Amino acid sequence: MKVVDFVEMMKQDNETRPSRKKLFADIIDCMEIALSQASDDVEVDGSKTLDEMYKLIGEKAREKGNDGCCGPFMAAEVIAKYLGVSFVRNQKRFTASALPTIDLDDL
Repeated sequence: MKVVDFVEMMKQDNETRPSRKKLFADIIDCMEIALSQASDDVEVDGSKTLDEMYKLIGEKAREKGNDGCCGPFMAAEVIAKYLGVSFVRNQKRFTASALPTIDLDDL
């Protein structure tokens, strides 16, 4: 299933969950962050669920010792792995060691 179709399906699924609508809306936001670096042509398994994403995020947060809490970017990393796409935080993509260095003596 294409990324755009998958996101739309998750939003529609969330509309059927009045008791967790806000929580799952936040998970969808994190999912969109996770998918932001994937091309629109990427295929996502349509059997993936919001419930499973929620469970995996909670497990990762407890593993990190955060009492079941985590930020949106940690959640996006968990979701990306679950969906089989690549997501790298900007702070990891643009570290000083990744940037080219210029030796001023060469100038």
